[in-house]
Amino acid sequence: MMKTPKFLRKMMQSNAYTNRSNPDFAQTNEKVTEYLQMFYPGSMEFDATGKMKGPDYDMTLEQFEELQRKIQEELEERIAEIRRSLEDDDDNDEEESEDGGDGEGGDADSESYAKDKDKPEVEIRVFISEIIPVRVLLDEENEIIDLRNLEIFDIEIIEPDEDGDDPIPDPDPEKFYYVWSCNGDNPCEVCEEMDGTILDDDHVPKPHPNCNCEAIRMPGSEYKKKYGKPSAKKQQKYKELKEKEKVREMQLSEKGMEFLKGYENKVMVDGRHVIYDDATGKPVPEGQPLPPGATIGYGHLIKPGEDFSKGLTEKEAMDLFHQDVRAAENAVRNYIDVPISQNKFDALVSLTYNIGAGGLKESTIRQYVNNPNFKSNAYPTPESAWKAWNKTQGKVSNGLINRRNDEWNLFIAND
Repeated sequence: MMKTPKFLRKMMQSNAYTNRSNPDFAQTNEKVTEYLQMFYPGSMEFDATGKMKGPDYDMTLEQFEELQRKIQEELEERIAEIRRSLEDDDDNDEEESEDGGDGEGGDADSESYAKDKDKPEVEIRVFISEIIPVRVLLDEENEIIDLRNLEIFDIEIIEPDEDGDDPIPDPDPEKFYYVWSCNGDNPCEVCEEMDGTILDDDHVPKPHPNCNCEAIRMPGSEYKKKYGKPSAKKQQKYKELKEKEKVREMQLSEKGMEFLKGYENKVMVDGRHVIYDDATGKPVPEGQPLPPGATIGYGHLIKPGEDFSKGLTEKEAMDLFHQDVRAAENAVRNYIDVPISQNKFDALVSLTYNIGAGGLKESTIRQYVNNPNFKSNAYPTPESAWKAWNKTQGKVSNGLINRRNDEWNLFIAND
């Protein structure tokens, strides 16, 4: 069976298709049903055992040509609608100008979609977004089946920059480029948005085996044939992704390591690290049950199944410390989605080391960091959300109050 086009998969995953309370539910479902009937017109058959099987072909030649014609008609309707919208925008600009606005009136130009002759044109670009192999039945009597390519189109509106220049140049036909390519039926959302994006040579994402996406090296001539003109929108997505990935590459700095280590208590007896109660800082006598805050080394909270009854050497304690630091670093990399400075990363790692990866994931401070427009009634400022983590075993700790203050000062340093 032929694969489902990307646009149809998106439509079937949309809220308008899955949520009956959505006002567009009926219209979207009707549209999806229409597309399903067009893309999968072949009837099911049964084999000798009575099991249902799919036919050897996807559609007849007549059905294939009708589907391609339908796709072309809908494309032309979308282009006409966009043109009307752009012309309406120009009419509004002219009205504002006549009312004393900053714009200047001018003759209508149906090709440029800009009434002001000095105003840069808005370009409507049509490109082949997907090519789907289709098994087409040419002759039913002789069972002749041919493989045809169904072309799916998409539209992009390219708005020039203030100088009127397109910020994304055409690829050199003779030059090779790394291009992000989605080859699977179910690419992840990020991969699908980046499909056809020209990548920087020094920043080529690793292949995504789960959705069968990878960087392909191809000449500019092949790129133009497959994708047309590079998409400014996709290049912007790629730029945003690179900025986010900067966090994925960050590590706790040496200064941050010393800061964190200085706030993690240790209790040693006869040169070895021993188990202590984090709430009191006192060693746990040998043979006694471990308290809820049983800790060893540099702030390692003992987990069920861990046995540190014999204590730790300094090297063992440092190895455990670095292991816990890596876990905190990974949590910050996973849960922070925006570019941050090194001091902010260090402060977040220190906080996470203390409250745990789950604490960071569910925290209000994480939402504040990821979304500058986030609002919280419980914690009206990021600072209040940060400093709310001041309790150990349900009781406010002066030590944690001081630590949160110092972490917050580190977080806002250089702001």
